Amino acid sequence: MSNNLVYRGTTFPNNTWGILENNVINSIKKQINDNFANQTNLFINGTWFSPNIYYECYMDVVTMDAEFDNLFFLTTVDPPQITIDDIIKLSHNFGSPTVYFLGNFDHSQYEFNFISYAITQEFKDYEDDLILTDIKYNFINYNRKPATHRVELVTSIIDSGLDNNAIVTLGKHPLINDTNELYVSINEKNKDFVETGHWFDLDDKNADFGIPHDLLSLGNMEYWKHHFINIVSETMFNSWDPIFVTEKTFKPIIGLRPFIINGNTRTYKWLRNNGFKTFNQYWEHIDIEDGDVHDTIIDLIKFLGRMDKIEIMNMYNDMLPDLRYNQLRFYEFAKEQKIKMENLF
Repeated sequence: MSNNLVYRGTTFPNNTWGILENNVINSIKKQINDNFANQTNLFINGTWFSPNIYYECYMDVVTMDAEFDNLFFLTTVDPPQITIDDIIKLSHNFGSPTVYFLGNFDHSQYEFNFISYAITQEFKDYEDDLILTDIKYNFINYNRKPATHRVELVTSIIDSGLDNNAIVTLGKHPLINDTNELYVSINEKNKDFVETGHWFDLDDKNADFGIPHDLLSLGNMEYWKHHFINIVSETMFNSWDPIFVTEKTFKPIIGLRPFIINGNTRTYKWLRNNGFKTFNQYWEHIDIEDGDVHDTIIDLIKFLGRMDKIEIMNMYNDMLPDLRYNQLRFYEFAKEQKIKMENLF
């Protein structure tokens, strides 16, 4: 590393994500050294970078007594844990350097989507068995971590009696022993446990939500093959949150399914801006992109419930050219992200 470059941060463990994250960091270090060789540079990896998540790492940066020409702030596997305003305020500690926002910062010149590239490295291969031919489930809504917006939607689905003709899961918090806590499972740990692509560690009690952490497959194909629409449970929910598009959104794109998102509604526009098709025109009487997220999802589930299987199959077949296009576009998009990551400046 150049003496002009100071790096601070931590990464995911030494698994698929951690290895690829470190590869990206090393590439960016080289790019900084090549393009900013005669300047002093601070490079911060934003994974878990927050006083509430990784206090020691955060304070190590805050208490640094140095000035820099440039501050490079990177987020890859997670959304930013502190706001852009907080990052700018932090930069004032270092003589107000030029700040470069790298990775998961929409509208940044240096934005890229790490997750799309990462999952292409080991995602399970599928062939024509992905196409819907026999509907058993109107929708799938997989949830692992019981984040508030996920619990609220699953609660609404169950309370409205809409979990019939559907597959719904919701994990339980491993550190909270609450018998009243909502938990919905399809026995993934045993007979339906994914064999490829998961990180799930039965010995890691801090990560045991009762649901496999399946990043790299579509899960049980007996469910996937027979469902119509995928209700994506994304990480970020509020419209003012950063846009952070993960494998949860890319799975229905890979798996030839229309989708709606329990998450930041600005994601639809982000997808279209990046060359993907969305499907809300098929239920344009429901204000999916500007209405209340949970109310509109419930309205859509009810709308599909009033349709017979032939109507839904006709809708799916009408969507199929766009679904095939999206699948091809995903792999093209992932390659573009790799090129961006390797040629930022």
